[in-house]
Amino acid sequence: MYIQRALDLLVQGAVGKPSKHLQSRGSVRKRGRRFYQRKRRVGHQGRPVKAPLVREMLYEWFSGLKHSVTTRIPHRMVLQKGLFFSEQSMIASLQAGQRAVTPVINYDWLRNWRYEYGVSLREPNRNWKLSHSVLKERLEITWCHFLRVRKLIILLKGHDPVLENFDQSPFHMNRSGPQGCTTLSIRGCGVVPVKEGHAATRERWTANTMVTSSLSRAKKIPPLELMFRASGGGDRMAPQLQRLIPPWAPWLTVVTGPKGSYRETDVLTYMEKVLEPMSDDRDWRILLVDAFAPQMSEAVRRCAWHRGYILCIHGGGATSVCQTNDTYLHAPLKRLYIELEQADAVEQQRLRPHSVPIPRKVDCILWMSGIWMQSWLHKAAALGFKKVGLANDLAKRREGGAISLNRAVP
Repeated sequence: MYIQRALDLLVQGAVGKPSKHLQSRGSVRKRGRRFYQRKRRVGHQGRPVKAPLVREMLYEWFSGLKHSVTTRIPHRMVLQKGLFFSEQSMIASLQAGQRAVTPVINYDWLRNWRYEYGVSLREPNRNWKLSHSVLKERLEITWCHFLRVRKLIILLKGHDPVLENFDQSPFHMNRSGPQGCTTLSIRGCGVVPVKEGHAATRERWTANTMVTSSLSRAKKIPPLELMFRASGGGDRMAPQLQRLIPPWAPWLTVVTGPKGSYRETDVLTYMEKVLEPMSDDRDWRILLVDAFAPQMSEAVRRCAWHRGYILCIHGGGATSVCQTNDTYLHAPLKRLYIELEQADAVEQQRLRPHSVPIPRKVDCILWMSGIWMQSWLHKAAALGFKKVGLANDLAKRREGGAISLNRAVP
C-alpha cells in the first residue's frame, strides 16, 4: 500500500521535487559560503560596520609594517594597534562635535577584520642565518672559489671535474611533530585531538645524503647512510641495525653514534666507505661540504685528497642558496618520509586504538630505502648543480665577452 502511494505521488510530481526554499538558495548555499563569497540581494545592505575608517587605518599600518620587517607579527600587537586607532577616532569625533560610534575591539572584531582584508596566519617558510650583505659576500667567494678550482683542473688535466656533495640532514622518530603537520578534520568540530609520542619528537637520527652532478652516476643511486642514537650499547646495536638493511639496497649503510650526529671520526669513516679510490683511469673530482666543524679539519681534507677529491667548503649560512642537497633534495625527501610515517600511524591506531603510534628503527630504514630508490630525486639533484651556479659551462660567453674569473675575492 505504501509503495503504491509513493508511486502515485511520484507520478503526480509531489516526490523528488525540491522545495521553494532549496530552489532559492541553491546547492552551493547548502554547503556553506566563505566570508568573501557572501553576497546580499539588491536593496538588502545589512548592518554597516562601525568606524570603517579604523579598519582602513589598521590595514594601512599592517601592510606598511609587513613590507618593512621580516619578523613574526602576533595577534596581540595588531589588536593593541586597533584599540589605539579606535581611541584616536573617538577623540576626533568628540572634537568635531559629532557622536562617537566606536566598535568593541576584541578578538572577534579582529577575526572579521582579517577575513575582510585577507590577512591570514602563515607559517614562516624562509629563514635567514645571516644578513643579506654577508650572504652576498659569501656566495661570491664560494662561486669564485669553485669556478677557479674547476678551471684549474680543466687546464691541467683536460677534463671538467664531476661535483659531489654530501650533507647530514636531521630526522626524528616522530617527524610529523616537530614539523607541525596539519591533519584533515571536519569543519567546525572544535577540538582536534592527536595521539602521538611526544618523546619521540626529541629522539634524533641523521640521514647522510650524497648527490652528484653526473647524470650517469646519479642513475646508479648514490650512497646513503643512516645514523641512529645509541649512547651505551652502540657496539651491540650497530650489527643489529645492519642486519635490517634490505638485500636490494647495497648502497645503504646504517651506523650508530652517541648523539645521533656526526663527529670527525664518523665523517672520516663515511668518506672511506663511499668515496671511490683514485686510479689511473679515473678523473679528479670536487667534493663539496658545508661549514660544519667535523668536516673542516685537515684530516678530512687529506682523506679526500688521497682518494682523488679536492675538498671545497660552502660559505657558512649560504647552503640554502648554493648547496644542492638543501635546495633540491631534502625537501621532497622529508615530504615523502612524513607521508609514509603518517600512513603508518593511521594503521597503528586502527589496529591498536589504545596505543601510541611510534615508528620503529626498522620502519625508518625501510621507508628511507624505498624513497631513496626513486631515480627522479637524484636526477633533480644532478640538474640542480647548474641551477645553483656550480656546474655551469665555463666556455659560455656573454655579450660583453667571456666570463672573468680573475675578479678579486673580498
